[in-house]
Amino acid sequence: MKLSVEKQWGNKWPLIVIAVACLGSYFMSLSNGYAIDDQLINSANPYVSQGIAGIGDIFLSPMGFYEGKGFEFRPIATSTFALEYELFGENPRISHLINLLIYTLACCLLYLTLRQLGWKNETYWAFWAVLIFAVHPMHSEVVNNLKNRDELLAFLLGLISFWYAIKFLHTNKGIWLMLAGFSMSIAIFSKVSAVPMVLIIPFVLWFVKRASLQRALGIFVTLFTFGWLRNLWMNLKLGGNLERGYAFYENPLFFSESAAEFVSTAFASICFYFKMVVYPYPLVSYYGYNQAPTGDWLSIETILGLVLCLIILVILIWRRKQRDLLNLGLCLWVIAIAPYTNLLIPAPGVVAERFAFLSVLGFGMVVSHWVSRAPAGKVITVSLICLVAMGYDNYRSSEWKDSFTLFKADVNRAPKSAKLHFLLADQYQQKAKEAGATEAEGFYHRAIEGYQKAVEIDPTYSNAYNVMGMVYYNNLNSPGQAIPQFQKALKLKPQSASVLYNLASAYREAGDLKQAASYFAKSIQQGRKDYLTHAQLSDLLMKLGQFRTVVAINQNADFEANKDQLLTFTGLAQLHLGDTISALKNLEEALLLSPGSQLLKNEILKVRQSQKNGR
Repeated sequence: MKLSVEKQWGNKWPLIVIAVACLGSYFMSLSNGYAIDDQLINSANPYVSQGIAGIGDIFLSPMGFYEGKGFEFRPIATSTFALEYELFGENPRISHLINLLIYTLACCLLYLTLRQLGWKNETYWAFWAVLIFAVHPMHSEVVNNLKNRDELLAFLLGLISFWYAIKFLHTNKGIWLMLAGFSMSIAIFSKVSAVPMVLIIPFVLWFVKRASLQRALGIFVTLFTFGWLRNLWMNLKLGGNLERGYAFYENPLFFSESAAEFVSTAFASICFYFKMVVYPYPLVSYYGYNQAPTGDWLSIETILGLVLCLIILVILIWRRKQRDLLNLGLCLWVIAIAPYTNLLIPAPGVVAERFAFLSVLGFGMVVSHWVSRAPAGKVITVSLICLVAMGYDNYRSSEWKDSFTLFKADVNRAPKSAKLHFLLADQYQQKAKEAGATEAEGFYHRAIEGYQKAVEIDPTYSNAYNVMGMVYYNNLNSPGQAIPQFQKALKLKPQSASVLYNLASAYREAGDLKQAASYFAKSIQQGRKDYLTHAQLSDLLMKLGQFRTVVAINQNADFEANKDQLLTFTGLAQLHLGDTISALKNLEEALLLSPGSQLLKNEILKVRQSQKNGR
């Protein structure tokens, strides 16, 4: 049955209720600031801070960098932040308002799209499915975390693609199919999480609209082809796929080649997502090792996940001839959650609430199937549960106020998450920088406690050791306590130039000049080519009497902006070696570049006086 736009808008109350539910669930988010990972999209991003002028570069650059490597490419969402910065400057409240409006618009469009299918009762099944989707607390991360605007836009644009695909099925006009493909391409440019919709859209049209397999396949091929444009653009403009390195605490499967570990983790992940979609508590901003089980066939989560998969499979086989909401909801849940089960590709953090965003629609359909067959009492029950969920959404939104509030709340719910302890420790460092001298030391010690907990959970967490050492060295003036932490970090990452530099600095402060010089030299060998490191090494070698080495490294160095300093080190070392002719030449050349240097004037005067006395 084909529904006109007028008829769809004729009955507005479900649409109004859904919009009010969205706004009512997250109005507390409007007073929030920036939180986890939001630095990727605020003024800390150099292209966002350029406003509209930076949009061109956004389409030619990775979303962020990690240890010098670019990762992720989500130019649509990032461009919206650049436009927002152009109009409003850096204003997190405006950003949260826009996120909420996009979410509300997406939920309303979802309702209209489901009605456009013209399936079953054209209003009420879609209303209940979307209402449950709109208020479900699993979406609190996507709405409250500004960085996740990419998730919201991918969903909204995917729905537009869905709408056009339905129009194509109704009219058989190719223009609608092309528009569906184009919308899907933009959705995937927003975030690759839109990819499951490439399969979901033709599947739903086949399941609900009884489109032929041939037409469903044609829609799938079109969406897939347009979706592949992102990869083509990345290959042409960014040199291929972007992928940052991952640490053990993010997901141990990144370091595993055991198929059995991947499979067992997949079952445990399925158990997690099923539990959270039914009973979304507690909500946590980051899970990871050792909060989520990985590679353990004997864990209760793995066993329950396996049982759940068998139950779903039996239901779908037993009811294979039934084209109803229960089967559709189960199929959608499986399709949407499958990419995030860790079966084929490890997921950062192992599991995450944002990964379940689209799958909640399948759950909403299953509940809608139950409600549509239930007496009024059960309808009231579901309505009351939705009201409770709205209250919980706002409570959770208040915890997303800023990073410190968020991590402090979450670390108690996920005490085994190494990453959360690290993130909270970072926030204590920030608190210390903002506090007075009396309070700062206490915050720094709280930070050390957090880093210590992180490495107790994950002894391979090299960055936690490194940052803990920096707190001891930079903030607590304790190089003796810093050195063991840097050594542990270096053992885990022996080629890390930054750790080598930190260890060298600590040894220098502790008075061990020989060790300091050795580690400064190693940090340079590993790629730390800045002049400061080079100068500190030269200074230490001078104090150690290794003058020939000083001459060698400075004659071979190339720091055009600091050429006078290189010549000075070389000249002073040559003086100690007795080569006064070469020393005077280098010192005089240095003075030409730095005519105001009293040190150079004094040294040159001494050399000339010595030469005069020698004659």
